[in-house]
Amino acid sequence: GGSSLTSSPYCHYEGFETVSKEKCFRDYSGAVGGNVVEGIFFLRRKGFTLAEILITLAIIGVVAALTIPTLVANYQEKQTVVKLKKMYSVLSQGFLYSVAEGDPITNYSKGSEYSTTAPDTGVDNFKELSKLFFERFKPYLKIAKECGNKNDNCIAVKYKSFDGSTSYTIFSETTSKYIIKLADGSSIVFFGYNFPDNVLGNYNPPGSKLYGTIYYDINGTDEPNTFGKDMFQFALITEGIAPYGRGENDYMENCYHEGFECAPWVISQNNMNYLHCKDLSENGKLECD
Repeated sequence: GGSSLTSSPYCHYEGFETVSKEKCFRDYSGAVGGNVVEGIFFLRRKGFTLAEILITLAIIGVVAALTIPTLVANYQEKQTVVKLKKMYSVLSQGFLYSVAEGDPITNYSKGSEYSTTAPDTGVDNFKELSKLFFERFKPYLKIAKECGNKNDNCIAVKYKSFDGSTSYTIFSETTSKYIIKLADGSSIVFFGYNFPDNVLGNYNPPGSKLYGTIYYDINGTDEPNTFGKDMFQFALITEGIAPYGRGENDYMENCYHEGFECAPWVISQNNMNYLHCKDLSENGKLECD
């Protein structure tokens, strides 16, 4: 019981290419002729052409180019929120521990022993004051490098405003601020004030007094070096550590411009949506359209 090639000229199967039985046999045996056992077909599956493969790869590439940057940006934003909130917690706990150990907030200033003018004068006095400010938080920080009053690549020298309109030279080679680099690659700067009796208007709740400012760059010297994106500020006020700008009715107006007061939004709203729309408000619109 066999059948010749001529008695049944085709072989095929669902999902496979239909070819002559002679080709089935040739592909299998390497020679034409002989018999093919009835009911057994030697099949050849149809593959993709090079053009089809290249078109598929091109489509994948386009989709990746459109989606990956967005995914990366979303991930970076979430990481920024996590790191900022973690630092806020560390500083707040450090302050509370310091006070509990007998170091009241009044010790965060030297008062009349130092110049009572603006903090950018009397540099030597402020160097010491900033170091004393740092020493109170040192036990609670994982420090990789302590640059002190000399910026030895611990943090960027210049920072841009959030809207890009202004560039600030804040941390020059020698500064009255105290600079450290943390083990996770972020940087933190302490700036102690000597005029806590001055109430800073509506930057903080009425009656609050400012004892110092803490600058926090979540990725150290890396870009973008921009307030509200990777650089944020905390304030040491009467109540303790606060995101800089807390209590300001229109802190988002400053956030959108200078970027100094974006930290309250990030910490309270748990996002950085202000990067995606320009009309958010603390007491109004909280979500982008």
